Amino acid sequence: MIPEKPTMYLNWLQEHCAYMEIDKLREKSEVIQVRLQEIYIPLYAHEPAGKSGNRQGTEEEEVPVDIEKLIAQNEYLLVEGHPGSGKTTLLRHLAYNIVQGIVCKGLEDHLPVLIFLKDLKNFFEQK
Repeated sequence: MIPEKPTMYLNWLQEHCAYMEIDKLREKSEVIQVRLQEIYIPLYAHEPAGKSGNRQGTEEEEVPVDIEKLIAQNEYLLVEGHPGSGKTTLLRHLAYNIVQGIVCKGLEDHLPVLIFLKDLKNFFEQK
């Protein structure tokens, strides 16, 4: 039996992931809230090595796959990139979609747990 998802946490995810994070963009101007779902651009990647079905020696070109599908199809997936490349935005988008029930097959029963490293900045400092 799958345990019930905590309503309070799901509400926090909906509120925290619904809008684009613009703190670094706004500087001293007025805040304009932009719904993340309205501006999110899907990201694509290649299948992890050995999963695409391509045989070595063939010259078939790999076709990029929606990264959300890759996440749903794999037990784990490393998402890396330079600062500002969209890693956090991708995870916020994915968490919001899971809470809303808009997910790729294979993620329906998952509960996203978001831990932002920037929020842990002072957590490990000795007092």
